[in-house]
Amino acid sequence: MLYFCAKLGRRHMNQILANLHFFKQLIIRLGIMLMIFTILKLIFFVFNMDLFPVESGGQIFGLLFYALRFDISALIYINSLFIILSLLPFPIRENEVYKKTQKIVFFIINGIAIIFELVDVGFYKFAFRRTIGSDLDLFSNTASMIPGFITEYWFLPLMFLIIMALMYFFYKRTNFEKPEENFPKRIQISIFITGSLLFLIAARGGLQLRPIMPVAAFQYTDDSRLAPLINNTCLNLLFSAQQEFLEEKKYLSEEKQNALFTTKRQYHSGGKMKQKNVFLIVLESFGQEHISRYHPNLKTTPFLDSLFEKSFYLKQSYANALRSTKGIVSITSGIPALMNAPLMFSAYQSNRIDGIAKLLGDQGYKTSFFHGANPGSMGFERFSKLSGFQEYHDRLDFNNDLEYDGQWGIWDDPLFQYSANQVNEYQQPFCALMFSLTSHHPYKTPDWFEKEHPNMEPIHRSVRYTDYALQSFFETAQKMDWYENTIFVITADHIGQSVDNQYNTRNGRYKIPILIFDPKQEIRGQQKGIAEQIDIMPTVLDLLDYNQPFASFGESMLDSSRTNLSVQFNSDIYQILDENYLLLFDEEKTIGLYKYKTDVFLQNNLMDIDSINYTILEESLKARIQVHHKGMIWNELY
Repeated sequence: MLYFCAKLGRRHMNQILANLHFFKQLIIRLGIMLMIFTILKLIFFVFNMDLFPVESGGQIFGLLFYALRFDISALIYINSLFIILSLLPFPIRENEVYKKTQKIVFFIINGIAIIFELVDVGFYKFAFRRTIGSDLDLFSNTASMIPGFITEYWFLPLMFLIIMALMYFFYKRTNFEKPEENFPKRIQISIFITGSLLFLIAARGGLQLRPIMPVAAFQYTDDSRLAPLINNTCLNLLFSAQQEFLEEKKYLSEEKQNALFTTKRQYHSGGKMKQKNVFLIVLESFGQEHISRYHPNLKTTPFLDSLFEKSFYLKQSYANALRSTKGIVSITSGIPALMNAPLMFSAYQSNRIDGIAKLLGDQGYKTSFFHGANPGSMGFERFSKLSGFQEYHDRLDFNNDLEYDGQWGIWDDPLFQYSANQVNEYQQPFCALMFSLTSHHPYKTPDWFEKEHPNMEPIHRSVRYTDYALQSFFETAQKMDWYENTIFVITADHIGQSVDNQYNTRNGRYKIPILIFDPKQEIRGQQKGIAEQIDIMPTVLDLLDYNQPFASFGESMLDSSRTNLSVQFNSDIYQILDENYLLLFDEEKTIGLYKYKTDVFLQNNLMDIDSINYTILEESLKARIQVHHKGMIWNELY
């Protein structure tokens, strides 16, 4: 009897295993990809190690363990077609043509996923987050840079080929011989339904109310800088594609929101507006880390340092974002980057934006945007028109490729000279914006300049070259009639590649210069307080005695009643800081409050201790998010 039961049990077990043949094969193949995703994460960590404060091998393995939940979710989503093809309860699964089709689908979709993961190995240090859907528009607009990227990161294509070969090697070994038992259709249908439900739960990351999202990675580490090691690019791309449209927030009553914050500005109601020119100079990747004003041992920016002594600026100054496409919106339009996609690549790219060029253009100003890059680069031309610039000058308008750097565009010095000579032909008053290029990765400078400064780090040499170009620009401008009648604003779009850990923090990665230079010295000196990019437009309009109402999230740096706050958004986390505290907010709740000046690396969370500052900053941030999202959704930011 026992022998009969054992034999019957083995028979049933063999039948179960036989019926699970295709399911087992599928699980093993997905397991191969899960292993590859883990390898890709290790590669990502190794090549960006200086950006992640990992203290031990045990910590990195802990992060990789938590990452499995996100990797499995991404894996199920991108392989959904392959999963269906593997589990369909039909005899066609045994057909050789069908099997080859499965194989092609597997290698194409997973090959694309591997490409995105590898691209992020090189791209992360510029974006400080995993790639999102809006970055695909940026990639398409900078297609000419791809050969240069591949040349510099030649090891990434090599790794791709190795990983694909590894996939092929293991895939071949999962072509298990099919058992001879018949597969009852009812059992195969049951396996299909059960398997589909299990994969659906895995894709959601569990049985919680909402599917797992990239922002959930912050729950698994006390240091937000480590979250990208848990997250992955594919999941970011999948979810950012669904997050193009903002959700209107109702954190506060409209009455309380208006009491805390408004974008309505008007600094002068009568009198004649000054007819002074405005020249906005945006320096690519010019973070404070690489400016010798802040670090005298660098000797990188002697001219800019001297200009500080004659300019007006606040003690602390910040970018509102980490990308050129977002920084330019804040600088010219007074709108912070409080959503994933840059405005010009978002669902709201057709919204009305009354930027400084539009407002001054309505007052009779000639307005121009100078950027020596290839046509269409960064979507700047499209945005320049959206924000009111009448003219846009790019590499083709410069019309001399002898000065082309071979990658981004025209070298800074000739571009700056071109810009000065162009505005010299304008009738005053004018508003011009000049955006530099040379201090961008890969930090190339003209050959003659490299020979003159052979021992400098590439990033420092490129900053030094841009400073030289800035000095030459001012020497040229001083000889022109419009110079004395011009307000110059000098700032950066965002910081550059960071090598100092204190600039790789939630506070440090936004530190840029913002200074206003008036040749007549009617305004100068350092003042207490915080300035951010969105303050530039209202400050300039205040200096011009602009007497019309306008909209801006920023405030005039001359206004003694200003709030002295700065807001940013990155990797699905909002932050706001005043002169003492920095608060982190995940869209639903505050997750951190820090005294960032003494707690540089944000290790001492005070949110359970300092309830007063916690509440003040949280409500101030909520009001700004609420106004921003509503304004974007309903096209009211003007």
